[in-house]
Amino acid sequence: MTTTDMKMLFTTKEVAEICEVSAQTLRDWIAEGMIVPAVAGGKGRGCSHRFTAQQVLGIAVAVALWDSPRGCRRGYFAATAAHYNDWQWTALEHVLGLRKDEWSAEEFAKAVGPRSESLTADRLLPEDVEMVRRMVRMMERARDAIRERLLEQEERKERALRRTRERTERQAAKARKCVVDGRKRGV
Repeated sequence: MTTTDMKMLFTTKEVAEICEVSAQTLRDWIAEGMIVPAVAGGKGRGCSHRFTAQQVLGIAVAVALWDSPRGCRRGYFAATAAHYNDWQWTALEHVLGLRKDEWSAEEFAKAVGPRSESLTADRLLPEDVEMVRRMVRMMERARDAIRERLLEQEERKERALRRTRERTERQAAKARKCVVDGRKRGV
């Protein structure tokens, strides 16, 4: 799949479902500045905020931290969610398992960008195990949703290409028929 120019956006409702929170909770976090959508929505129905695939992954991780037994501060939540915003698409492909080549840790670090020291964990305590499981589950849900969206986009492209080919074939057949009809009339 070629995805470098992908304009994949998820609605507030879709992100809420992936992250197992309410859409209102996401809107509250946006209003508080904890999350910044890629495209700010307007007022009214159908004017939802839109989030990139990178943001969906970042919000999923931040929500898992937020809901953990220890919880996390608003600033840490915002920094965690924002960390994923600057990821290159190639880094996201790597995390989603879409890349066919092998990446070294250094190549991945370059694609992900500089990491904040506050985002690194120094040790895992026994009470954090459930939080880590939830985080993995959230990341898997985000991965599955992004992969599904990629497949839908690929299918749409293939259908459009097939329609274009069929249209071209019909036009060519019509042109051939006109040439044959012209010969019959002696034109």
